[in-house]
Amino acid sequence: MKPYPRVLAGLCILLAMGGGCAEENPARAAAPGQVRRALGTMAPERVRDINLVPNTLVGSGPENPALVGDTLFFSANGGGPGIELWKSDGTAAGTVMVKDLKPGRLSSSPAALARMGGLVYFTTFAGDALWKSDGTDAGTVVVKAIKPGGGYAMPGSQRMVPFQGNLYFQADDGSGTGGELWKSDGTEAGTVLVKDIYPGSTNSEFRGLIALENALYFVATDGTHGFELWRTDGTEAGTYLVKDIMPGSSNSFVGELVRLGNTLYFSADDGRGTTLWKSDGTEAGTVRVEAPAAPYGIHPLYLTAMGGALYFNNFKDGELWRSDGTAAGTYRVKTLNPVGQSSPWIIRATTNAIYFYATDDTHGYELWKSDGTAEGTQLMKDIVPGSSSSHPAPQCGVGTLMFFTVRDRDHGFELWRSDGTPEGTFLLKDIHPGTSDSMPSNLRCSDTAVFFTANDGVHGSELWRSDGTEAGTYLVKDILHLPGSSSPKLFTDVGGTAFFQATDGLHGRELWKSNGTEEGTLLVKDIRVGTADTPLGAFTAVGSQLAFTADDGVSGVEVWWSDGTEAGTHRTRDIHPGTSGSGPNYLAAMGGVLYFMAQDGVNGHELWRSDGSEAGTYLVKDINPGPASSTPTLLVPRGDTLFFYANDGVHGMELWSSDGTEAGTRLVKDINPGAGPCFTMVVGSLLSPAVLEGVLYFSANDGVMGSELWRSDGTEEGTYQVKDINPGTGWSGVNSLTAVGHVLYFSAADATTLWELWRSDGTPEGTYLVKDRHGTAASNPRIFTAVGDLVFFLASDSKSGVEVWRTDGTEAGTWQVKDIRPGSTSSNPAWLVAFEGLLYFTADDGVNGVQSWKSDGTAEGTAVAWKLTAGDLLPTPEGLTRVGSSLFFSTSDGVSGIEPWRVAPSPDTTAPTVTCPEPMTAEATSEAGAEVGYPSATASDDVTAEPSLTYGPPSGGTFPLGTTEVHVTARDEAGNEASCSFTVTVRDTTAPGLICPPDRVAEGFTEPGVPVSFAPATASDAVTVPLEVAYSHESGGVFPVGTTRVTASAVDEAGLRAECSFQVTVTRRVVSVPIEAGGCACRVSGPGRTSPGLVPWLLLGVGMLWSRRPRTEWQSSQRSPPS
Repeated sequence: MKPYPRVLAGLCILLAMGGGCAEENPARAAAPGQVRRALGTMAPERVRDINLVPNTLVGSGPENPALVGDTLFFSANGGGPGIELWKSDGTAAGTVMVKDLKPGRLSSSPAALARMGGLVYFTTFAGDALWKSDGTDAGTVVVKAIKPGGGYAMPGSQRMVPFQGNLYFQADDGSGTGGELWKSDGTEAGTVLVKDIYPGSTNSEFRGLIALENALYFVATDGTHGFELWRTDGTEAGTYLVKDIMPGSSNSFVGELVRLGNTLYFSADDGRGTTLWKSDGTEAGTVRVEAPAAPYGIHPLYLTAMGGALYFNNFKDGELWRSDGTAAGTYRVKTLNPVGQSSPWIIRATTNAIYFYATDDTHGYELWKSDGTAEGTQLMKDIVPGSSSSHPAPQCGVGTLMFFTVRDRDHGFELWRSDGTPEGTFLLKDIHPGTSDSMPSNLRCSDTAVFFTANDGVHGSELWRSDGTEAGTYLVKDILHLPGSSSPKLFTDVGGTAFFQATDGLHGRELWKSNGTEEGTLLVKDIRVGTADTPLGAFTAVGSQLAFTADDGVSGVEVWWSDGTEAGTHRTRDIHPGTSGSGPNYLAAMGGVLYFMAQDGVNGHELWRSDGSEAGTYLVKDINPGPASSTPTLLVPRGDTLFFYANDGVHGMELWSSDGTEAGTRLVKDINPGAGPCFTMVVGSLLSPAVLEGVLYFSANDGVMGSELWRSDGTEEGTYQVKDINPGTGWSGVNSLTAVGHVLYFSAADATTLWELWRSDGTPEGTYLVKDRHGTAASNPRIFTAVGDLVFFLASDSKSGVEVWRTDGTEAGTWQVKDIRPGSTSSNPAWLVAFEGLLYFTADDGVNGVQSWKSDGTAEGTAVAWKLTAGDLLPTPEGLTRVGSSLFFSTSDGVSGIEPWRVAPSPDTTAPTVTCPEPMTAEATSEAGAEVGYPSATASDDVTAEPSLTYGPPSGGTFPLGTTEVHVTARDEAGNEASCSFTVTVRDTTAPGLICPPDRVAEGFTEPGVPVSFAPATASDAVTVPLEVAYSHESGGVFPVGTTRVTASAVDEAGLRAECSFQVTVTRRVVSVPIEAGGCACRVSGPGRTSPGLVPWLLLGVGMLWSRRPRTEWQSSQRSPPS
C-alpha cells in the first residue's frame, strides 16, 4: 500500500510526472464511424481583422550582432520569414535579409554570430550545425552538421572565437564525448573535435575563450581537476591544463580573462583568496601579481585593458585600481570616495580612457572617466543631480567617444555619449520622447559608428545607428511592420454565437461576439470605458445568454450578464458594495439560473444564484453562518440538483446539494465523520466531479480508506464508495473524472501502479484498470475527449513525453496515437476538441512550432490540420473551441495580427452513396394487391453519419398486381441527394378456393331421368371477386337414373383454375297403383301423397308393372282389371 504522503506528493506534481517505456504498436484502423471527412479540404478563414491599429510595441528585435568590416550581421524577425540572418551597411537600402534558412513562417533564429576572415559564422535555434555566410544567399551555407540527423549540438549562447585561421567553439556531436572544444577552418573536413577534455559524455564546460599570439586560453574541467586555466594551439597534444591553481578537484574560480600585450591576466583563488594572476602560458609563468600597495589584497572585478595597463574594481576596498603586471605597477588610481567605497562598475575603454560608474561622497552613482592618473580621473557629469544615482552603463567606444545608456529625470532609458569632457557628455537623442524608454541594447561599435537596437514608440524594437551626433543618430530600417492584434481569448459557445475577449486597439480588452462573419463580429460593450482593459473571466452559457465575471473599475469583480447587445450587458448586482468585489467563482448553469460562490462582505464565501436580474441575484444559503466561509467549490449540476463541496464549520469539506432554495440546500452525507474533510483541493479542476447516467461520481476520503471513487444519487443512503481501488488507507488519487457514453473514465493509482487509465460503470466489478503503461511510473492520463466511438486523452511516458492517446475502453484498443515530437521531448498537446468526427488539438513537433493537428485515432491519420493558401502553416493557434458548426481559434497569418479565425466544414457537394435492396416478389392478398414490407436501403456519406432515406411507395403499403418501381432517395445534412430504385412485383399464383355441395340423391320412374337441383359450389379468391363457377351439369337439369358426377370449376383473372366434383344419384321408385275395375279413373298413391297429375305417366308404368307383377290390389269400387 502506498502511504498518504507519497500519493499526495504525486498528485501535486501530476502534470509533470512521466516515466516508463512505450511499446511498439502495430498498424491500427480508425474505429467504425470515426472517419468522416478529409479535413485537408477545410479552409481556415479569418473572421475579422479586429485590431487595425499598428503594433508599435514590437519590432524585428535585432539581436546577436557581429561586425564584419563595416557590415553588421544580426538576427531579426522580418515577419513572414520569421527570425533569420540579416545584414546592414547602415542604410535602409543596405539592410536586407541574407537568407531564409528555414523557409516559411518558421524561424531559424541565428545565434552566436562570430567574425572570421571576412565571413560571419553562426549556429541556429536547432543548434545542430555550424553555418557561415559571406552576406549573400548563395554564400550562406552549412559548414558542417555537427550532429547528423538533427539534435542540439551547439549552444546558441556561447561566444565563438577566431584564432590563427580557425574558429573555436563548443559542440557535442552525440558520439559520447559531451560538449567539448571544437574548431573549424570553414570547411566540413576541417571542422573537428580538438580534444575530449573531460573524457566520456560529461561536458568540460569550458568558457572564457581569449586568444593570445601563441595560444587560445580558456577555463575548463577535466573531471580530475576543478575549473582551471587551459590552453590550446588547436591540436589535441597542444591542449592541456596550464596550471592546477587550486590543487585537486576543487575550483580556483578562474575568471575575468583579459589580454594585455602577450600576457594573460585573470582572477583566481589558490586557496589564499581571489586575487590578480597573470600567465605567459606556462605553469611556471602562471603566478599571482603581488600588490604590496594593497594591504587587504586584491579581488579584481571588471578587468579592462587600456594603454598598456589593466584597470579594475578592487572588491577589497571598492576603489579603482590599475596594474601593469608588476608589484610596483599595481596600485590604487584614486580614492574617489574618502568616506566609503566608490564601487566602480562596468568598466569600458576607448582609445585614451576608461569609463565606469561610481559614487563619491557627494554624488550618487554617475559616469566617471580615467586616463590612468589621479588627475585624469574625474566625474564626467552628474546626470541625476545630488546624491541620487543615474547608474550609467558604459557600452563600447568609437575612437575617443564612449557610448553609454542611462535614465535621467527628464528622459527614459536612452543612449548617451561622452568625449571625456563634461560638456561633451550628453544625451544623443531622445529616441522615445518624454520619460518613456527606448531601451537601447545590443551595441556594437565599429571604427566610425555604433549600431544598436532601440524602440522609438512608433516602430517597435528596430536597428539604429549613431556617429555620436544627434543628426547622425537614426533608425536604420523599420524591418518589421507588425499589425495590431486583438488577441482573442475565452471563446465560448452561446447558442451558436461565439463570445470572447479582445481589443480593437481603440478600446481595451472587452467583450466581443461573432456569428462567424465579418459583419457579425462586434464589440458587445466597452465595460471599462476607454483604452483600459476590463478584466473578464469565467464565461458561462446560461441558456441563450452569457454569464461572466468582470471588473468595471467601480464595483470590483462581480457577475455580469449579456444577451449579446450593449443594452443587455449589465452587472447583475453589486454583491459586495464598493470596489472590493464579491470575487465570484465556480460559475455553473442549471435550469436557466447561474450558481456561483461569492461573498458580500457580511457573510463569507457562500452559494449564490442569479437569473440575470438584480432582484434574482441573491444568497442561496449561508451554509457556514456568519462571516466564516463554507467555500462552495466545483459546482456540478445534475438535472435540477446542484452538487458541490462545502464546509459548514461542523462537518468539514463535504458533499452538498441544492435545488436553488435555502430549504433545499443540504449536506448529502458526512463522508468523513466529524470536522475532517472528505475532499482536499490538490490540483484544482482535475478533481471536478462528473455525472454519468444521473449519478454523481467524485473523489472522496472517508478517513479510513483514503481518497477513492464515490458515487451519489443525492441521498445519504445512495452515497457510497464505488471501490477501494488502493486497498486500505492508501490513496488512489482519483482525478480527471469524465463521463463518456455509458462509461466513466479517470486516472487512479492502485497498490501496484501509479496513475493510469481506469474505467467504471458504477459497480465494483465494473471498475478496473484499462491499461498499465509504465509499471512503476505514471502516465497521468487526463483531458478525456470523446470523438465518435473513441476517447482521446493526454498521457506521458519516458520514451515519448506527453502525447495524445486513444482508447475504446479496452486494453487492446488503448495506444498512443502518434509520437508527434519524436523522442522523449513532449509535443505538449493542448486544446483538445471534437470536430467533424475527428480530434483537433495543438502540438509542437519540434520543427514547425505549435500548430493545429487533427487525428482519427491512427498514426497515419494524425497530421497538421491546416495550411494557408500559399502553403504556409498557421503559427501558434490557441483557444480551439467548437461554436455551433464551426471551430474558432486565434492565430495570425502574417498579414493581420493575432485575430479570431474559424474553420467551418467546406460546402459538402458530394452526394451520399445509396444501395437499394434486391428486387422482390410478393403474393397478392386482395384484389387491390398486397401489403409489402421491403428491406431498408443502405446509405453512407463522408460527412453525415446516417443520411436520411425516403421511399416511394413506402414500405408496408399496398402494392397493386404487377410490377411497381420503388424509388429510394438518400439525403445528407448538406442536402445532397442520391437515388436508386428496385422493383416489387405482386403476383397471383394461388388458385381459387372451390368447395362443392354434398352428393345429391333423387328418385325417378322413367327415362330419360329426373330433374335434380343442387346447392351451388362455394367459390373464393383473394383477387378475383366475384368468381363465377361453371358446372358440367346445371342445377335443375334432368339427371338420369343412376349416378352422375357433376364437376364444378372456377377460373380467376390470373387464369388459375380450381375444380371439385360431387355426385347426383337418381334411383327408380316403387309405387302402388289402385285401379278401379270398371272405371277409367286411377289414383296413384305414394307414401303420404297422391299425385293425380302423374296418372298418365303412372299408367304407363302400371302397364309395365302389370305384366311383371301378377298381384293387384283392388278396392271395392274398382272395376276388374283389363285382361
